[in-house]
Amino acid sequence: HELGVARVFKGLLPPLSGAFNNAFGSSMGCPIRSEIWACITPGLPLLAARLARADAIVDHTDESAYAEMLFAVIESAAYLVEDRDRLMELGLAAIPDDCRTSKAVRTMVDAWNETQDWKASRQAVLDAVGNYANFTDAPQNIAFTLLGWYSAPEDFGQAICDAVNCGFDTDCTGATLGAI
Repeated sequence: HELGVARVFKGLLPPLSGAFNNAFGSSMGCPIRSEIWACITPGLPLLAARLARADAIVDHTDESAYAEMLFAVIESAAYLVEDRDRLMELGLAAIPDDCRTSKAVRTMVDAWNETQDWKASRQAVLDAVGNYANFTDAPQNIAFTLLGWYSAPEDFGQAICDAVNCGFDTDCTGATLGAI
């Protein structure tokens, strides 16, 4: 967040502040902040999405903003909705269908529904959107977070372990799944 604030002080306002000279513009830096917007807008997922986007574009770009919005919607709606599949529908409806984040999540869901296999689902995500050069890349990590939720929906500890065992940006995947 410091880099985004520093860019604002240089006269670069959002969304330019999130994109200018930012090698980590699509990282997990802002999706990890999604919980705050859900906590201050319980049961108001559209407002959570709007606030998440406003936050995200200060120091990140599109894919990270979409990821933060998706999580904020899921987390805010979870105050009123318990059904995981409905929460996923709401989260995905808040972001563009053609973005990498949506593709990663949809790939994970399809692979999980087809195989019920954690490793196969992880590999499907990597095949579709994997970014080995940037372990913090949001789309793959968003799918890994949600894969934990799918692989062990009734076992909190196992769900966290499965998300973290996907590798890459594990502190973010584990923390966000814990919040969800």
